[in-house]
Amino acid sequence: MTPAWLELATLYQDHIQLLQQRYQQALARESLTTLAIHAGQLKRHFFDDRVYPFKANPYFCQWLPLPQQPQSWLVLREQQAPLLVIHATPTEKLLLQPLLRQLQGLGWLIDYINTPEAIERFLPYHKQQAAYLGEHIDVAKALGFEHINPESLINFLNYRRVIKSDYELACIGNAARRALAGQELAAQAFTGGASEFTCWLAYLRGSGLRESELPYAVQLQQRQSAGQRLMLIDGGADFAGYAAAITRTYCTRDDDAADLMVALEQVTLALVGHLTPGTAYADIESLAQQQLANLLCAFGLIKLAPEDIVEQRLTQYFMPYESACLVGLQARDVGAYLADERGTPIPPPAHLPQLKTTLTVAPRQVFRIGMGVYFIDSLLQRLAESRHRRQIDWQRVEQFRLLGTIRVEDNVVVRANHSDNLSRVAG
Repeated sequence: MTPAWLELATLYQDHIQLLQQRYQQALARESLTTLAIHAGQLKRHFFDDRVYPFKANPYFCQWLPLPQQPQSWLVLREQQAPLLVIHATPTEKLLLQPLLRQLQGLGWLIDYINTPEAIERFLPYHKQQAAYLGEHIDVAKALGFEHINPESLINFLNYRRVIKSDYELACIGNAARRALAGQELAAQAFTGGASEFTCWLAYLRGSGLRESELPYAVQLQQRQSAGQRLMLIDGGADFAGYAAAITRTYCTRDDDAADLMVALEQVTLALVGHLTPGTAYADIESLAQQQLANLLCAFGLIKLAPEDIVEQRLTQYFMPYESACLVGLQARDVGAYLADERGTPIPPPAHLPQLKTTLTVAPRQVFRIGMGVYFIDSLLQRLAESRHRRQIDWQRVEQFRLLGTIRVEDNVVVRANHSDNLSRVAG
Protein backbone atom coordinates (compact mmCIF):
# COMPACT_ATOMS: atom_id res chain seq x y z
CA MET A 1 0.00 0.00 0.00
CA THR A 2 1.17 3.57 -0.68
CA PRO A 3 2.22 5.89 2.16
CA ALA A 4 -0.58 8.27 1.15
CA TRP A 5 -3.19 5.53 1.69
CA LEU A 6 -1.70 4.49 5.04
CA GLU A 7 -2.29 8.04 6.27
CA LEU A 8 -6.03 7.35 5.89
CA ALA A 9 -6.01 4.30 8.16
CA THR A 10 -8.28 5.78 10.84
CA LEU A 11 -10.76 7.08 8.27
CA TYR A 12 -10.69 3.68 6.59
CA GLN A 13 -11.66 1.89 9.82
CA ASP A 14 -14.68 4.17 10.25
CA HIS A 15 -15.58 3.63 6.58
CA ILE A 16 -15.44 -0.16 6.97
CA GLN A 17 -17.71 -0.05 10.01
CA LEU A 18 -20.20 2.03 8.04
CA LEU A 19 -20.14 -0.44 5.15
CA GLN A 20 -20.58 -3.43 7.47
CA GLN A 21 -23.73 -1.86 8.91
CA ARG A 22 -25.01 -0.98 5.44
CA TYR A 23 -24.43 -4.42 3.95
CA GLN A 24 -25.85 -6.26 6.95
CA GLN A 25 -28.98 -4.18 6.45
CA ALA A 26 -28.94 -5.09 2.75
CA LEU A 27 -28.67 -8.82 3.53
CA ALA A 28 -31.65 -8.58 5.85
CA ARG A 29 -33.72 -6.63 3.31
CA GLU A 30 -32.98 -9.18 0.60
CA SER A 31 -33.43 -12.24 2.86
CA LEU A 32 -29.88 -13.30 2.05
CA THR A 33 -27.34 -15.06 4.23
CA THR A 34 -24.36 -14.58 1.89
CA LEU A 35 -23.23 -11.94 -0.61
CA ALA A 36 -20.15 -12.74 -2.72
CA ILE A 37 -18.56 -9.64 -4.26
CA HIS A 38 -16.26 -10.62 -7.11
CA ALA A 39 -13.38 -8.25 -7.93
CA GLY A 40 -13.48 -9.54 -11.49
CA GLN A 41 -11.11 -11.43 -13.71
CA LEU A 42 -8.67 -10.69 -16.49
CA LYS A 43 -9.99 -10.64 -20.06
CA ARG A 44 -7.83 -11.84 -22.90
CA HIS A 45 -7.83 -10.52 -26.42
CA PHE A 46 -9.57 -12.87 -28.82
CA PHE A 47 -7.21 -15.71 -29.83
CA ASP A 48 -4.33 -13.99 -28.04
CA ASP A 49 -2.39 -14.25 -24.79
CA ARG A 50 -2.55 -10.49 -24.08
CA VAL A 51 -5.02 -9.16 -21.51
CA TYR A 52 -7.04 -5.95 -21.33
CA PRO A 53 -6.30 -3.44 -18.53
CA PHE A 54 -8.05 -4.55 -15.35
CA LYS A 55 -10.15 -2.47 -12.95
CA ALA A 56 -11.93 -4.20 -10.09
CA ASN A 57 -15.68 -4.14 -9.57
CA PRO A 58 -16.51 -0.77 -7.92
CA TYR A 59 -18.51 -2.51 -5.15
CA PHE A 60 -15.33 -4.43 -4.31
CA CYS A 61 -13.23 -1.24 -4.43
CA GLN A 62 -15.59 0.49 -2.03
CA TRP A 63 -14.49 -2.02 0.60
CA LEU A 64 -10.89 -2.53 -0.43
CA PRO A 65 -8.23 -0.27 -2.01
CA LEU A 66 -7.35 -3.04 -4.45
CA PRO A 67 -8.41 -1.91 -7.93
CA GLN A 68 -5.71 -4.11 -9.51
CA GLN A 69 -6.39 -7.41 -7.71
CA PRO A 70 -8.24 -9.73 -10.15
CA GLN A 71 -9.73 -13.10 -9.16
CA SER A 72 -10.21 -11.95 -5.55
CA TRP A 73 -13.46 -12.06 -3.59
CA LEU A 74 -15.13 -10.46 -0.60
CA VAL A 75 -17.65 -12.80 1.03
CA LEU A 76 -20.15 -11.15 3.38
CA ARG A 77 -22.24 -13.39 5.62
CA GLU A 78 -25.17 -12.64 7.87
CA GLN A 79 -23.94 -11.51 11.31
CA GLN A 80 -20.41 -12.81 10.66
CA ALA A 81 -17.04 -11.19 10.06
CA PRO A 82 -16.19 -10.37 6.41
CA LEU A 83 -14.05 -12.93 4.58
CA LEU A 84 -11.48 -11.67 2.07
CA VAL A 85 -10.22 -14.32 -0.33
CA ILE A 86 -7.21 -13.10 -2.29
CA HIS A 87 -5.70 -14.45 -5.48
CA ALA A 88 -2.14 -13.11 -5.25
CA THR A 89 1.47 -13.91 -6.02
CA PRO A 90 3.98 -14.17 -3.15
CA THR A 91 5.25 -10.67 -3.94
CA GLU A 92 1.71 -9.25 -3.94
CA LYS A 93 1.01 -10.93 -0.58
CA LEU A 94 4.02 -9.16 0.89
CA LEU A 95 2.89 -5.77 -0.44
CA LEU A 96 -0.61 -6.30 0.94
CA GLN A 97 0.50 -6.97 4.52
CA PRO A 98 -0.17 -3.44 5.91
CA LEU A 99 -3.76 -3.59 4.67
CA LEU A 100 -4.31 -7.19 5.76
CA ARG A 101 -3.01 -6.53 9.26
CA GLN A 102 -5.45 -3.65 9.59
CA LEU A 103 -8.35 -5.79 8.39
CA GLN A 104 -7.43 -8.61 10.76
CA GLY A 105 -7.39 -6.05 13.55
CA LEU A 106 -11.00 -5.30 12.66
CA GLY A 107 -11.87 -9.00 12.96
CA TRP A 108 -11.77 -9.90 9.27
CA LEU A 109 -10.90 -13.37 8.04
CA ILE A 110 -8.22 -13.56 5.33
CA ASP A 111 -7.49 -16.50 3.06
CA TYR A 112 -5.84 -17.17 -0.29
CA ILE A 113 -6.53 -19.09 -3.48
CA ASN A 114 -4.07 -20.16 -6.16
CA THR A 115 -6.64 -20.75 -8.90
CA PRO A 116 -9.91 -18.92 -9.64
CA GLU A 117 -11.91 -22.17 -9.26
CA ALA A 118 -10.75 -22.57 -5.65
CA ILE A 119 -13.22 -19.91 -4.48
CA GLU A 120 -15.95 -22.54 -4.43
CA ARG A 121 -14.79 -23.97 -1.10
CA PHE A 122 -15.47 -20.60 0.58
CA LEU A 123 -19.05 -20.38 -0.67
CA PRO A 124 -22.14 -22.10 0.75
CA TYR A 125 -23.10 -25.36 -0.96
CA HIS A 126 -26.77 -24.40 -1.06
CA LYS A 127 -27.13 -20.96 -2.60
CA GLN A 128 -30.85 -20.28 -2.38
CA GLN A 129 -30.04 -17.41 0.00
CA ALA A 130 -26.75 -16.35 -1.56
CA ALA A 131 -26.18 -13.64 -4.16
CA TYR A 132 -23.38 -12.77 -6.55
CA LEU A 133 -22.36 -9.14 -7.14
CA GLY A 134 -20.07 -8.63 -10.09
CA GLU A 135 -19.54 -8.51 -13.83
CA HIS A 136 -18.96 -12.14 -14.77
CA ILE A 137 -22.38 -13.73 -15.08
CA ASP A 138 -20.93 -16.93 -16.53
CA VAL A 139 -18.77 -17.36 -13.42
CA ALA A 140 -21.76 -16.81 -11.16
CA LYS A 141 -23.83 -19.40 -13.01
CA ALA A 142 -21.00 -21.92 -13.02
CA LEU A 143 -20.75 -21.53 -9.24
CA GLY A 144 -24.47 -22.16 -8.88
CA PHE A 145 -25.73 -18.72 -7.91
CA GLU A 146 -29.43 -18.13 -8.49
CA HIS A 147 -29.42 -14.48 -7.38
CA ILE A 148 -27.08 -12.54 -9.65
CA ASN A 149 -26.87 -8.76 -9.23
CA PRO A 150 -30.41 -8.46 -7.81
CA GLU A 151 -31.92 -5.17 -8.96
CA SER A 152 -33.35 -4.34 -5.54
CA LEU A 153 -29.91 -4.86 -3.96
CA ILE A 154 -28.18 -2.73 -6.59
CA ASN A 155 -30.70 0.09 -6.10
CA PHE A 156 -30.18 0.04 -2.34
CA LEU A 157 -26.38 0.14 -2.64
CA ASN A 158 -26.34 2.75 -5.41
CA TYR A 159 -28.62 5.08 -3.48
CA ARG A 160 -26.31 4.88 -0.47
CA ARG A 161 -23.20 5.39 -2.62
CA VAL A 162 -24.25 8.94 -3.47
CA ILE A 163 -23.28 10.20 0.01
CA LYS A 164 -19.56 9.77 0.61
CA SER A 165 -17.79 8.87 3.86
CA ASP A 166 -14.81 10.87 5.13
CA TYR A 167 -12.52 8.15 3.77
CA GLU A 168 -14.11 8.36 0.33
CA LEU A 169 -13.84 12.15 0.28
CA ALA A 170 -10.16 11.87 1.20
CA CYS A 171 -9.54 9.36 -1.60
CA ILE A 172 -11.27 11.57 -4.17
CA GLY A 173 -9.22 14.53 -2.91
CA ASN A 174 -6.01 12.56 -3.41
CA ALA A 175 -7.14 11.54 -6.90
CA ALA A 176 -7.83 15.22 -7.69
CA ARG A 177 -4.32 16.16 -6.58
CA ARG A 178 -2.91 13.56 -8.94
CA ALA A 179 -5.06 14.84 -11.82
CA LEU A 180 -4.02 18.45 -11.15
CA ALA A 181 -0.35 17.47 -11.10
CA GLY A 182 -0.84 15.76 -14.46
CA GLN A 183 -2.60 18.81 -15.87
CA GLU A 184 0.19 21.11 -14.67
CA LEU A 185 2.99 19.10 -16.24
CA ALA A 186 1.09 18.65 -19.51
CA ALA A 187 0.36 22.39 -19.65
CA GLN A 188 4.04 23.17 -19.16
CA ALA A 189 4.93 20.83 -22.00
CA PHE A 190 2.29 22.42 -24.25
CA THR A 191 3.52 25.94 -23.50
CA GLY A 192 7.00 24.78 -24.45
CA GLY A 193 5.75 23.65 -27.87
CA ALA A 194 5.58 19.91 -27.17
CA SER A 195 3.57 17.54 -29.34
CA GLU A 196 0.25 16.01 -28.33
CA PHE A 197 1.97 12.70 -27.53
CA THR A 198 4.65 14.36 -25.41
CA CYS A 199 1.96 16.25 -23.48
CA TRP A 200 0.15 12.98 -22.89
CA LEU A 201 3.33 11.44 -21.48
CA ALA A 202 3.79 14.51 -19.30
CA TYR A 203 0.27 14.04 -17.92
CA LEU A 204 1.04 10.46 -16.95
CA ARG A 205 4.33 11.47 -15.36
CA GLY A 206 2.67 14.26 -13.39
CA SER A 207 -0.19 12.09 -12.14
CA GLY A 208 2.23 9.33 -11.13
CA LEU A 209 -0.02 6.72 -12.75
CA ARG A 210 0.31 4.22 -15.56
CA GLU A 211 -2.24 4.41 -18.34
CA SER A 212 -3.93 1.22 -17.10
CA GLU A 213 -4.41 2.80 -13.65
CA LEU A 214 -6.40 5.78 -14.92
CA PRO A 215 -10.20 5.74 -14.41
CA TYR A 216 -10.60 6.41 -18.14
CA ALA A 217 -8.36 7.17 -21.10
CA VAL A 218 -7.00 10.71 -21.07
CA GLN A 219 -8.61 12.72 -23.88
CA LEU A 220 -5.95 15.10 -25.15
CA GLN A 221 -6.44 17.16 -28.28
CA GLN A 222 -4.26 19.81 -29.88
CA ARG A 223 -5.45 22.07 -32.70
CA GLN A 224 -3.89 25.00 -34.53
CA SER A 225 -5.50 27.74 -36.63
CA ALA A 226 -4.68 31.33 -37.53
CA GLY A 227 -1.64 31.41 -35.28
CA GLN A 228 -3.49 30.05 -32.24
CA ARG A 229 -2.57 26.73 -30.65
CA LEU A 230 -5.16 25.17 -28.36
CA MET A 231 -5.01 22.04 -26.24
CA LEU A 232 -7.86 20.39 -24.35
CA ILE A 233 -7.10 17.79 -21.66
CA ASP A 234 -9.91 15.73 -20.19
CA GLY A 235 -7.79 13.96 -17.61
CA GLY A 236 -8.68 11.70 -14.73
CA ALA A 237 -6.75 10.07 -11.93
CA ASP A 238 -7.32 7.26 -9.47
CA PHE A 239 -6.55 6.80 -5.79
CA ALA A 240 -7.38 3.53 -4.04
CA GLY A 241 -10.13 2.84 -6.56
CA TYR A 242 -11.70 6.32 -6.40
CA ALA A 243 -11.71 8.67 -9.37
CA ALA A 244 -11.28 12.34 -10.13
CA ALA A 245 -11.87 13.93 -13.53
CA ILE A 246 -10.67 17.43 -14.39
CA THR A 247 -10.83 19.15 -17.78
CA ARG A 248 -8.84 22.18 -18.86
CA THR A 249 -8.27 24.06 -22.12
CA TYR A 250 -5.00 25.88 -22.79
CA CYS A 251 -4.28 28.58 -25.39
CA THR A 252 -1.03 30.15 -26.58
CA ARG A 253 -2.31 33.62 -27.49
CA ASP A 254 -5.06 36.07 -26.63
CA ASP A 255 -7.94 35.97 -29.12
CA ASP A 256 -11.62 35.03 -29.23
CA ALA A 257 -10.89 31.40 -28.37
CA ALA A 258 -8.97 32.47 -25.28
CA ASP A 259 -11.78 34.85 -24.33
CA LEU A 260 -14.32 32.04 -24.67
CA MET A 261 -12.17 29.80 -22.48
CA VAL A 262 -12.07 32.49 -19.77
CA ALA A 263 -15.83 32.99 -20.04
CA LEU A 264 -16.46 29.23 -19.69
CA GLU A 265 -14.28 29.14 -16.60
CA GLN A 266 -16.25 32.00 -15.06
CA VAL A 267 -19.54 30.26 -15.78
CA THR A 268 -18.20 27.00 -14.33
CA LEU A 269 -17.25 28.73 -11.09
CA ALA A 270 -20.66 30.38 -10.96
CA LEU A 271 -22.35 26.97 -11.31
CA VAL A 272 -20.14 25.62 -8.51
CA GLY A 273 -21.53 28.38 -6.32
CA HIS A 274 -25.04 27.00 -6.85
CA LEU A 275 -24.12 23.52 -5.59
CA THR A 276 -25.80 24.11 -2.25
CA PRO A 277 -27.81 21.63 -0.17
CA GLY A 278 -31.49 21.57 -1.00
CA THR A 279 -31.05 22.76 -4.59
CA ALA A 280 -32.58 20.56 -7.29
CA TYR A 281 -29.80 19.79 -9.74
CA ALA A 282 -32.28 20.33 -12.60
CA ASP A 283 -32.39 24.01 -11.60
CA ILE A 284 -28.60 24.24 -11.91
CA GLU A 285 -28.76 22.60 -15.33
CA SER A 286 -31.39 25.13 -16.40
CA LEU A 287 -29.03 27.91 -15.33
CA ALA A 288 -26.19 26.24 -17.26
CA GLN A 289 -28.30 26.23 -20.41
CA GLN A 290 -29.11 29.92 -19.97
CA GLN A 291 -25.44 30.79 -19.44
CA LEU A 292 -24.41 28.77 -22.49
CA ALA A 293 -27.03 30.59 -24.57
CA ASN A 294 -25.57 33.90 -23.36
CA LEU A 295 -22.13 32.84 -24.60
CA LEU A 296 -23.37 31.55 -27.95
CA CYS A 297 -25.03 34.92 -28.50
CA ALA A 298 -22.20 37.06 -27.13
CA PHE A 299 -19.56 35.33 -29.27
CA GLY A 300 -21.69 35.65 -32.40
CA LEU A 301 -22.24 31.96 -33.06
CA ILE A 302 -26.04 32.18 -33.05
CA LYS A 303 -27.95 35.23 -34.30
CA LEU A 304 -30.72 35.05 -31.72
CA ALA A 305 -31.38 36.42 -28.25
CA PRO A 306 -30.31 34.06 -25.43
CA GLU A 307 -33.89 33.34 -24.35
CA ASP A 308 -34.76 32.29 -27.92
CA ILE A 309 -31.70 30.06 -28.10
CA VAL A 310 -32.88 28.23 -24.98
CA GLU A 311 -36.50 28.04 -26.09
CA GLN A 312 -35.53 26.54 -29.45
CA ARG A 313 -33.07 24.15 -27.73
CA LEU A 314 -30.16 25.20 -29.90
CA THR A 315 -27.69 24.76 -27.04
CA GLN A 316 -27.83 20.98 -27.60
CA TYR A 317 -25.84 21.39 -30.83
CA PHE A 318 -22.96 23.04 -28.99
CA MET A 319 -23.07 21.17 -25.69
CA PRO A 320 -24.71 17.76 -26.13
CA TYR A 321 -24.01 16.70 -22.54
CA GLU A 322 -25.35 17.91 -19.23
CA SER A 323 -23.08 20.13 -17.21
CA ALA A 324 -22.49 17.75 -14.30
CA CYS A 325 -22.54 14.21 -12.99
CA LEU A 326 -21.52 12.51 -9.77
CA VAL A 327 -17.97 11.24 -9.27
CA GLY A 328 -16.69 8.64 -6.82
CA LEU A 329 -15.82 5.01 -7.38
CA GLN A 330 -16.41 5.75 -11.05
CA ALA A 331 -15.69 8.87 -13.07
CA ARG A 332 -19.43 8.96 -13.78
CA ASP A 333 -20.79 7.57 -10.55
CA VAL A 334 -24.15 5.92 -9.94
CA GLY A 335 -27.32 7.00 -8.16
CA ALA A 336 -27.75 10.45 -9.71
CA TYR A 337 -31.42 9.88 -10.54
CA LEU A 338 -32.56 7.84 -7.52
CA ALA A 339 -35.19 9.22 -5.16
CA ASP A 340 -34.90 6.42 -2.60
CA GLU A 341 -33.24 3.11 -1.82
CA ARG A 342 -36.02 1.21 -3.61
CA GLY A 343 -34.79 2.64 -6.90
CA THR A 344 -37.62 5.07 -7.61
CA PRO A 345 -36.38 7.35 -10.41
CA ILE A 346 -36.60 11.13 -10.24
CA PRO A 347 -37.97 12.15 -13.65
CA PRO A 348 -36.28 14.97 -15.55
CA PRO A 349 -38.21 18.22 -16.11
CA ALA A 350 -40.10 18.57 -19.38
CA HIS A 351 -37.67 21.18 -20.76
CA LEU A 352 -34.67 18.91 -20.06
CA PRO A 353 -35.94 15.48 -21.16
CA GLN A 354 -32.44 13.94 -21.51
CA LEU A 355 -31.20 15.00 -18.06
CA LYS A 356 -29.67 12.08 -16.16
CA THR A 357 -28.69 13.87 -12.94
CA THR A 358 -32.01 14.71 -11.32
CA LEU A 359 -31.33 14.41 -7.59
CA THR A 360 -31.35 17.18 -5.01
CA VAL A 361 -27.94 18.47 -3.94
CA ALA A 362 -26.90 17.32 -0.45
CA PRO A 363 -23.78 17.42 1.73
CA ARG A 364 -21.09 14.82 0.95
CA GLN A 365 -22.06 14.48 -2.68
CA VAL A 366 -19.20 14.97 -5.16
CA PHE A 367 -19.82 16.43 -8.60
CA ARG A 368 -17.94 16.81 -11.86
CA ILE A 369 -19.29 20.12 -13.10
CA GLY A 370 -18.26 22.34 -15.98
CA MET A 371 -19.13 24.07 -19.19
CA GLY A 372 -17.96 23.67 -22.75
CA VAL A 373 -18.68 24.70 -26.29
CA TYR A 374 -18.33 21.66 -28.55
CA PHE A 375 -17.71 21.81 -32.27
CA ILE A 376 -18.66 18.30 -33.38
CA ASP A 377 -18.95 17.82 -37.12
CA SER A 378 -21.93 15.46 -36.99
CA LEU A 379 -23.94 17.84 -34.77
CA LEU A 380 -23.04 20.84 -36.90
CA GLN A 381 -24.15 18.92 -39.97
CA ARG A 382 -27.52 18.20 -38.35
CA LEU A 383 -27.82 21.88 -37.45
CA ALA A 384 -26.95 22.89 -41.02
CA GLU A 385 -29.75 20.66 -42.30
CA SER A 386 -32.31 21.91 -39.77
CA ARG A 387 -34.79 24.77 -39.95
CA HIS A 388 -32.44 26.78 -37.70
CA ARG A 389 -29.57 26.94 -40.20
CA ARG A 390 -30.19 30.59 -41.13
CA GLN A 391 -29.89 31.62 -37.49
CA ILE A 392 -26.25 30.46 -37.33
CA ASP A 393 -23.22 32.54 -38.28
CA TRP A 394 -21.43 29.73 -40.11
CA GLN A 395 -18.31 31.77 -40.81
CA ARG A 396 -17.97 32.40 -37.09
CA VAL A 397 -18.60 28.75 -36.30
CA GLU A 398 -15.89 27.71 -38.72
CA GLN A 399 -13.34 29.95 -36.98
CA PHE A 400 -13.92 28.10 -33.73
CA ARG A 401 -14.42 24.65 -35.29
CA LEU A 402 -10.86 24.61 -36.57
CA LEU A 403 -9.65 24.81 -32.95
CA GLY A 404 -12.06 22.18 -31.62
CA THR A 405 -13.95 21.93 -28.36
CA ILE A 406 -13.25 24.39 -25.54
CA ARG A 407 -14.20 23.08 -22.10
CA VAL A 408 -13.57 23.48 -18.36
CA GLU A 409 -14.59 20.96 -15.69
CA ASP A 410 -14.07 20.93 -11.92
CA ASN A 411 -14.61 18.37 -9.14
CA VAL A 412 -16.58 19.70 -6.18
CA VAL A 413 -17.48 18.34 -2.74
CA VAL A 414 -20.75 19.70 -1.36
CA ARG A 415 -20.61 20.67 2.32
CA ALA A 416 -23.36 21.80 4.69
CA ASN A 417 -22.46 25.50 4.37
CA HIS A 418 -20.07 25.66 1.42
CA SER A 419 -18.47 23.68 -1.38
CA ASP A 420 -14.86 22.50 -1.70
CA ASN A 421 -13.56 22.84 -5.24
CA LEU A 422 -10.97 20.06 -5.44
CA SER A 423 -9.84 21.27 -8.85
CA ARG A 424 -8.66 24.60 -7.52
CA VAL A 425 -7.21 23.63 -4.13
CA ALA A 426 -7.26 19.82 -4.06
CA GLY A 427 -7.88 18.23 -0.67
